[in-house]
Formats: sequence, structure tokens, C-alpha cells
Amino acid sequence: MHSGHFVDWRLNRKAQTISPAMLRQARSHPLLASLYVRATGQITRGLGHHFERETIDEYIMLYCVEGRGWLRIGSQTYPIGPHDLCFVLTGHAHGYGADHRDPWTIHWAHFNGHQAAAFVELIGVSAQSPIISLRGDTIPNLTRHFNAMLSLLAVGALSEGSLLHLLKACAYLRQILSTLALINATVDDPPTEDAAEESVVERVIRLMHENITCPLQLEEMAREVNLSASHLHRLFRQEIDTTPMHYFICLKIERACELLDNTEMKVNEISHFLGYGDPHYFSRIFKQITGHAPRKFRTLRRAGLAGIDHHPSTEIEDSSDEIRR
Repeated sequence: MHSGHFVDWRLNRKAQTISPAMLRQARSHPLLASLYVRATGQITRGLGHHFERETIDEYIMLYCVEGRGWLRIGSQTYPIGPHDLCFVLTGHAHGYGADHRDPWTIHWAHFNGHQAAAFVELIGVSAQSPIISLRGDTIPNLTRHFNAMLSLLAVGALSEGSLLHLLKACAYLRQILSTLALINATVDDPPTEDAAEESVVERVIRLMHENITCPLQLEEMAREVNLSASHLHRLFRQEIDTTPMHYFICLKIERACELLDNTEMKVNEISHFLGYGDPHYFSRIFKQITGHAPRKFRTLRRAGLAGIDHHPSTEIEDSSDEIRR
């Protein structure tokens, strides 16, 4: 994908950092000193995003949603792709940045506290092995947890109850880290009898995430896992009670919601970015899933009044050929 499709990362960045006074409170507070988030944010398709540091006195967690980038710890450089979650540990020279042709979308958090090192050890990452590659559905609320931290710090910065907002944000951080630790502890569990079929669905979902901006068709998904389209259709129905194309369209609409919320992209730009040749059809599908037209959704979302309904009562797959335009 050519870099001309993307804009400077500083135009697609949202971030919140707690004040120095709040940081001092966090370090001494009995409910926060063990684990606190100092800063968090997200960068959407961040062309030119790049940081280099000689050292750092806290931990950094980066979650790549889509696109690609790189992480360097000391002299070792690691490629980063969709659903990779990487850590920078205290005291290490490091750098990271977006790929110039397929720049990443990332959520990130800077954190520390008395328990931070213990969490990192339980998760199983180190300076020599800083990356966890997650399946697309391993932590289904991971993006929401990052968004919640960002929103809470933003509200807290404007509120007299900012300490309570920080406490809630840290609860989301603890949930992310504890879930990663659990995944690390159970990664070698023996497969179940259904593992072969489950892996097919997981592979297709990963394919969807990696091709979220493409007009991917059911037949292409099926070929990737060496199945017929009808067999793949049945597997999805059995495993997650929906069809592959309906699931893919809902992923696209979820991505559209993030772009409406976090960028100034126009509706027709988002439509084309996500593989819809007809912005009017995109808007109809968007309204069917969310209950609002895209522009109305943006207005409500920024006022904190809109959510996403991922289970519309009416199936939309009958018109899914529109996604290929």
C-alpha cells in the first residue's frame, strides 16, 4: 500500500498524560502505587511515527491493531504486525516506528508501580523477547480497554475527581496485564477435540483483521484455509453464530467507528479506505449496524452518547457483494 494513502501521524494522534502533581499522588497512594498508568493514547495509521530514547524509567506497552512497524531494543530490531503486543522495559535504549508503506495503528500506555516488574515477568516478556503475538480474538476487549483508559484520563484532567478516574483507568491496565499473564500461563495447554475447527475460524478472523481495508470475498477466505465457501460458512455458524461476511462487515464498521471518533477523515474517505466503492451503501450498512448515520454517529460519539451494536437483528450478508466494489 502506497504511503500517499496516509497522513502525518501527528494529525491522527490522541494522547493523555497525567499531571506531575497527579503522578506524585499515584506513586504514594495505597491503591495506585502498586500499578499506575502515566500516559496512554493511540495513533491511527501513523505515517512517519517514530521515537528513539536512550533509556526510560517506566514500562511501555504497544498494541498494533493494523498495519506494520518495528521495535528496536538495544541493537536488536523486531518487525511488528497486526495483533502484536510489545513491551519496552525500564532502563533500556529503544526505538520504535511505523512502516512507511503500511503504517501501523497502535494503542499504547506508559505504566509503572511496585507490581509492574512482577506483571512483566508473569507475562513472559523481556528485553530479549519483547513481543507477544496474539490471535485476533485472544482479548476481545483489548482495544476497548485502551480506549477506556484514554477516555478516563481525558475526563479526569477536567474533573475534580481526577484521582478516581485515574484509579478506574488503572483497573483497565491491571485487567490487560493480568489477562496477558493468564494467556502466558496457559499457552501450552493441550488442544481440545475441537481445536482443528477452532483454528480454522481463528485463522479466517486473523485474515479479516489483516485485510480490513480490502474488499475480501468469502471465496478468498475459504481458499486461505483450503475449504469450500459453504463449509467455511457452516463453521462460522457453528462456532460464533454468524456468517463470515457478516462478521467481516461488522469488523469494518467497528474500524469505521474508530476513524470517525479519532480522525477528521470524511465519510467518503473512510468508505473508500475500508474497501467500499459506494459511500451511500457504506452509510446504509453503517446505520443498520450502529443505529446512526456516520455523521450523526461522530457527533454523538464525541459527546459520549453513541455505542456500537455488533449484533443487528437483520442479517446483511445478502447484500455483501457491495463490499467488493
